[in-house]
Amino acid sequence: MFSLRKWYLDCVGDSGDLCIVYRAELRIAGAQVSTASLLRFDDQGGLRSRWTMRPGAEPAGEDVLSWEAPALQLSARFERRDAASAATLLEGPDGNVRWTCTHPRAAVEMRLAGEVLRGSGYAELLELTIPPWKLPIDELRWGRLLTASHGVVWIDWRGSHPQRLVVVDGRPVRVSSKIVRSAAAVQRRYCTTLGSSDPGGSGKPCSPRCQGWSG
Repeated sequence: MFSLRKWYLDCVGDSGDLCIVYRAELRIAGAQVSTASLLRFDDQGGLRSRWTMRPGAEPAGEDVLSWEAPALQLSARFERRDAASAATLLEGPDGNVRWTCTHPRAAVEMRLAGEVLRGSGYAELLELTIPPWKLPIDELRWGRLLTASHGVVWIDWRGSHPQRLVVVDGRPVRVSSKIVRSAAAVQRRYCTTLGSSDPGGSGKPCSPRCQGWSG
């Protein structure tokens, strides 16, 4: 039996600082592993990371999502600005993939080892009961772009089970693949303008001044 619950949370601070956090629970072949990790960037300290196998309880809450991870010296609070969105991306005999974007755009406060980071952020939960190596995906594009008043999230699967999902301001919308590609291209150009270290869209965060990610 296989199952994976993976939380992804991020915050881009008003100052341009960045924090990305993961929390995961994996069950496979009767074993269970729980982990959490944190990636932090700012001009003074540069790039820093922490990792633990003592992640504590899962993030909890609806309009306000909270998470305490003492092993990471992290306390996080996400106040929802756009409505949550969820979708079953795959359902079949080998298992399911469920995506829940709990906070597509949120006002965030993170306390990290005595420092306070405030800004805009994003939170999602991905649940799999199918091993990743069995996913019918040849190419996956995922991204999100936030402004003070709007948020866009997109998922574009290519392969034997294609899926395309775009959420604008918390509402799913129908768009063509051309628009998805154009949105990703605009996001990459914007990141390049800001001095992104990864304008090609390898899935890494862009410049900390940019509140967009693409993969």
